[in-house]
Amino acid sequence: MKNKLFLILNFFICFNFLYSQNNVKNVIIMIPDGTSTAVLSLARYYQGYLNGDIKNIPYLAVDPYICGLVRTHCSNAPIGDSAPTSSWYSTGEASRASNIAMYPPKDEKNDLVEIDSTKTYQPLLTVLEAAKLSGKKTGLVFTCQFPHATPADFSAHWYNRSKYDIIAKQIVHNDIDVIFGSGVKYLTNTNSEYLVSCGYDTIINNVYRFRNYEIKKNSKLWALFGYEEMQYDLDRDPNIEPSLAEMTAKAIKVLSNGSKGFFLMVEGSKVDWAAHANDPIGTITDFLAFDKAVDTAIYFAKQSKNGETIVVVLPDHSTGGITFGNENSNGKYSKLSIAELFEPLVTWKKTAWGAARYLAENFKPDSAVIQSLISGCNPQVKLTSKEIKEFISSYEKSQKSASNLQEIFLPIIVDIIKKRNYIGFTTTGHTGEDVFLAIYDKNKDQPTGLVRSYEINKYLCKALNLIDKKGRTTLNDSTEKYFSKHYNVFSGFDINLFKKDSIYKWDNLSKKFIGINKFSFLDLKFVNKNNDEKKFFDDKDIFLIVRNHNQTIEVPAYRNYFYINGEKHKLNSVTVYVDKNDTFYLPKELSKYLAK
Repeated sequence: MKNKLFLILNFFICFNFLYSQNNVKNVIIMIPDGTSTAVLSLARYYQGYLNGDIKNIPYLAVDPYICGLVRTHCSNAPIGDSAPTSSWYSTGEASRASNIAMYPPKDEKNDLVEIDSTKTYQPLLTVLEAAKLSGKKTGLVFTCQFPHATPADFSAHWYNRSKYDIIAKQIVHNDIDVIFGSGVKYLTNTNSEYLVSCGYDTIINNVYRFRNYEIKKNSKLWALFGYEEMQYDLDRDPNIEPSLAEMTAKAIKVLSNGSKGFFLMVEGSKVDWAAHANDPIGTITDFLAFDKAVDTAIYFAKQSKNGETIVVVLPDHSTGGITFGNENSNGKYSKLSIAELFEPLVTWKKTAWGAARYLAENFKPDSAVIQSLISGCNPQVKLTSKEIKEFISSYEKSQKSASNLQEIFLPIIVDIIKKRNYIGFTTTGHTGEDVFLAIYDKNKDQPTGLVRSYEINKYLCKALNLIDKKGRTTLNDSTEKYFSKHYNVFSGFDINLFKKDSIYKWDNLSKKFIGINKFSFLDLKFVNKNNDEKKFFDDKDIFLIVRNHNQTIEVPAYRNYFYINGEKHKLNSVTVYVDKNDTFYLPKELSKYLAK
């Protein structure tokens, strides 16, 4: 009898696991970059005071779904960087500072997790890429430039987050259905022309067209606003840029047309930037803009039938060491009213960065003009003579050195804000405390308590049906399939690399490419066969060239296609050439195109 009961119970447990796993169709992960739990407290009070609701401080959209804390860090350092922390969420593997979805080098003395040195610089398949391979639509929404760390962590692979040209090329070629954010600077003519050739609609700095975009069944859309990054929400002109909530809603509408569901990552990018600048105004207001996007996502999830949409909200790390209370509150913290605490904050009409820009654009070295400009940002702030002199002195120095006046004025504005409120910062860098976790999951299948970064990835994989029979994620197996080393894929063939007008032959003994002779870009087979393809390349591009007696395969780095005897073929993933170990990573399936 006991055995029968055990079997029945075990059946229902397994059934429930599989049901909750298979029931999810859409996955939305939302990352307020650099947000500490203190920011949530400040945002609640700020919003309540601003709305005149001080006795019933309103919930944030995220509040009802907070279920735990997440421990984030680098593979070899307790304080995290955006690149490795978000990468851990997306790949399930720890990584070093600056690494984008790439396995880290071993640091024997400092590693906080076990690192396999044989995998160093291995590109790692992300949950977004895996979702795409399973037939789901995919999207990224953010307020920074699109090759920035967090968007890149889900869509590209590199060991240096600052190499925007390499990262941008991968994102463009990764078949992502929706990209909304900024970074017009990095969408080169070549990248833009390629997107158009693949059927993408592109909207550049046109909010009217964005808002009135007609969604079709198979719509693929890039919409970018701003040369580098979008404005802070408080500084944002709604006639020029959409809000993060608007972009989230539009992304969901575009992605919802797919029959197999979608994966969407949304980042409130500039909460982190404001915290780096020690600007409480920008930190709080940009988080509140992010929270509106959370509300948008959860509303959609609640309308979804049978719990088929989950929403995961968590920061990648904390920034700034922001505190609710500072040296100005010493000795009187328990006597300060909500008005005393928050009136100095809500009266700012611009962030510190926005105020610095406003002054820089309209500045005259005149006391009355300077006071008038500051009053335009916050009518309650009366500058001291010392503060006015600092503006004038900084202006005169900038004229001599041709420096960026906005950047020079920023720390002055931040100091003015700091002296007149009770919000503190301990650093302009990142901090290492645990971050909050919030999840909307109708199936109540979410992790709770103190959660490790890899557990977030496993939860996402479970929702996406990327778990094998042993309860392990399938990302590792897929990584080996889609990012295989070139000498394993093409073992026994003539393998060469074209780079910088030279061709390099693979030496299997030393595991390096050795230069042999000059090689013209025009000698590549695809150029001779498809002259229309030339516009997508230049002589700075890197190609893997593999030959047998009558076939030549040419694989361009950081793209999702290849050529065999000049004929173009599509790949399911981007290829990655890593100069650190002189290795080309590409799908195993390519081996079948060459017969020995």
